[in-house]
Amino acid sequence: MTSQQFKNLVDIGQLKEEPGDQSEFDGLVHSGRSRLNDARLDVLSAN
Repeated sequence: MTSQQFKNLVDIGQLKEEPGDQSEFDGLVHSGRSRLNDARLDVLSAN
């Protein structure tokens, strides 16, 4: 999606614009890294 498409969804009330949250971002990065590491293993991590 383009930025304009997201803006359109905000304008019609389909999405709510929110400020960024560093701790949420950090958690998502951590989760993504865990999943990438899992993809390389035969046994999955607990996190």
